[in-house]
Amino acid sequence: MIPLFLLLLHTLGFYLVTLILIPSIAMVTAMLIGDFLKGLTSIALKRVVAPSVFTYLFFSTLSSYLTSAFKTYVIGYFISFLTLLLISQFVARLEKEVDKVELMDSIKYASRFFLFLGLAYLFGIYAPLFYPFLAVSLVYLIASPL
Repeated sequence: MIPLFLLLLHTLGFYLVTLILIPSIAMVTAMLIGDFLKGLTSIALKRVVAPSVFTYLFFSTLSSYLTSAFKTYVIGYFISFLTLLLISQFVARLEKEVDKVELMDSIKYASRFFLFLGLAYLFGIYAPLFYPFLAVSLVYLIASPL
């Protein structure tokens, strides 16, 4: 078995460590912290924070590698859209598991914040379309006091 630090000596190994290993460690750490906590915080850490951290770290690293390889920023906008769309779905999935009525609206607004922010990044190539979606996402951010 090759020790992990020897992977860092090769360029492909460095890419694998930063693309797969670091997001996986962050996800497992968030899930283990969720095991020690109780209630809604535990559910949120396991079902929203852990996959969101993995998704964000994985796709942001992938975006930086692809942007530097292909020298185009369109890839970054599209990958940011996919990342925020997935995080929005993780938050929306939490809404179905929450029994407290007062938190349902807040979670729904948080999900819509990520959705509209993702749409803003999707249309971020053309700046006049970016700002309306960004404004709507900020309204949902203010409306959701999480």
